Amino acid sequence: MQTRKISNVVGLGGVLVFCAACGVESNEPPGGNPNSSSGATAGQSTGGAPTGAGSSSGGNGNAGSASGGNGTSGGNGTSGGSSSAGTSSGGQPSGGDACAPDPSECTAASSMEKMALADFENGTGWFLFANPDDTGAMTEPAAGANIPAAEITCPSSGLCASSIFAMHVTGSGFTSYGPSLSNDWVYESEMMVVGEPLDASAYTGVAFWARKGDTAGAAPTLRLIVNDVNTHAQGGVCDPEALPSAAGEPSEACWDGWMTERAMPSKWTLIKIPFSVLAQGGFGKPAEAIDTTKIYGLTFQMPNMADFDFWIDDVSFYAE
Repeated sequence: MQTRKISNVVGLGGVLVFCAACGVESNEPPGGNPNSSSGATAGQSTGGAPTGAGSSSGGNGNAGSASGGNGTSGGNGTSGGSSSAGTSSGGQPSGGDACAPDPSECTAASSMEKMALADFENGTGWFLFANPDDTGAMTEPAAGANIPAAEITCPSSGLCASSIFAMHVTGSGFTSYGPSLSNDWVYESEMMVVGEPLDASAYTGVAFWARKGDTAGAAPTLRLIVNDVNTHAQGGVCDPEALPSAAGEPSEACWDGWMTERAMPSKWTLIKIPFSVLAQGGFGKPAEAIDTTKIYGLTFQMPNMADFDFWIDDVSFYAE
């Protein structure tokens, strides 16, 4: 059993500030899983998509409106499994076609120039991390491993009549910071750095399908965080041991990733986020611009102090 140190996050009056010194321990099984678990080889194919493999380890945070946070540690996921959507925790049926995407978006997605990163059709999702100090909080599936992909039952024919599985996470009760779904292409395993960053310089940004689930009152927003060579602990630019800045003071801290938030509609929607709109939170080592030639990892972070219910599928770099 391998143990990995994970950066923690401190919530201050609703503002998320990452604390690199507030580490918690995570037990990581050895071996590899080609979506987010340690030991897999970067560039390995996942469900037909050329993905890297990586456990994320670290955090993103902020002191501002572009705030964000994640601390993850890769684990060996459950492959080939599925979690049927069935009935949501809000008591509303999640089957049928009420959440079906606009057919024109399906057409646009099929013809979009892209580098596929993950489609989850092998039944395995990314690593789900949640702060264990939030003892009254919960996620479904449980945090601490690569989650099983869930079967898409809305629409009944699958997403765009082609995708059958997606990542689906629900939860509530988090008071420190929101849980995160992460995948890194460069990570540390058994004292060795594994994998290579991805070159996305030929692409415009990150694209993915998403929708808000059926839980009544679930938060409508989701944060995307991109870590490059400047912000990732394995990039060799920032200082993994440095503390995040407070009140705008300079810091060399890692995990001040490039982030933005997007609203999640109730029906499946193709979301495209250009690299040009991403911004750092301002608590770590600053960089002039995101280095798209060396992308180390992606994170989806769920909101804090709110119930959440999200579906995510078909993550890629896109060009237009």
